[in-house]
Amino acid sequence: MRTFYIRPCPTLQPYIHSYVFLKTASQEKSLLIDQHPTGCTALAYTLGHSPETKDIKTSVQFTPKLNFTGQLKQYRPLQSGAYSAIYAVFRPIGPVHFFSQPMNRFTDQFTELSDFLPCNNIYQQLADCNSDPRSVIATMEHWLLNLFAARRHSISEKLAASTARLSGIVKKMKQVNGRNYIDDICNDFNIPQRTLEAQFRDIIGVSPKSFSRMLRINHAYRQCIVLKETDWQEIVYECNYFDQAHFIKEFKKCFGYTPAGIPAGAFNLSEQLMGYRAGKTDPVMHRLLTDTTFSSMNKKNGPAAFAADPEIFVESDYLATLA
Repeated sequence: MRTFYIRPCPTLQPYIHSYVFLKTASQEKSLLIDQHPTGCTALAYTLGHSPETKDIKTSVQFTPKLNFTGQLKQYRPLQSGAYSAIYAVFRPIGPVHFFSQPMNRFTDQFTELSDFLPCNNIYQQLADCNSDPRSVIATMEHWLLNLFAARRHSISEKLAASTARLSGIVKKMKQVNGRNYIDDICNDFNIPQRTLEAQFRDIIGVSPKSFSRMLRINHAYRQCIVLKETDWQEIVYECNYFDQAHFIKEFKKCFGYTPAGIPAGAFNLSEQLMGYRAGKTDPVMHRLLTDTTFSSMNKKNGPAAFAADPEIFVESDYLATLA
């Protein structure tokens, strides 16, 4: 499997974390895909043939082409064939700047874009790219910029103010990896708890308590799985869990296995999209992208320009993670 990351243009960087090009091994006929809560959402376009995909927990089968994954509150394993795709990974408050639907409509859902947005043109435009990743990212970014511009003119002042405040709240929650108390957040930002919960569900897709738990458990995941820390008591203390038993129970709910029991034969899609192992690769093997070798719109919002370097997609040490 290969995973490459591309930075969005400056206009979209506050709302989109990255574009990710992911290609699984071509010989994989039946692929187990782990997905877990991250606090972010993603729009995925499948390049070429779209394999039939099965949600293992619900037994629902679908064939994604341009698919939006909302917030996940617990792990959602999938079964699929080999594929390659471009993902636009949204920051927590990102989607509301492009789509008018309340985000809790998409929580724990995989939704084809055409089911909630009239977008026949983008399907054809992406198809015209002939599965070339660079062309797909350029087309997707241009389309997202148009959506962003249209949404900016239609969004109400009240929603804009709520989104700006939530952005500050999310930033503060991330600074302490979700260890905030909701009462303290309400006091610090002068917002009633009921209003905070309603705005979180509409704009982000989950309650502030659920979002806080996502941040905590993802921080613990990076400590346990990525950095290979095994001092459980220190991790339990750092992540503000009551005891080790509560930590393991929460971990299993979010990931489907205990910290010591990672299943073989599956790859974690959420980990790939968030770049949790960025910087863990051999720095000699991969080089960072320079400012001239990623997808970017020009100052007049014209067509996306790419460097001629064929190595435009560079391994995951490029990505600055959310941590």
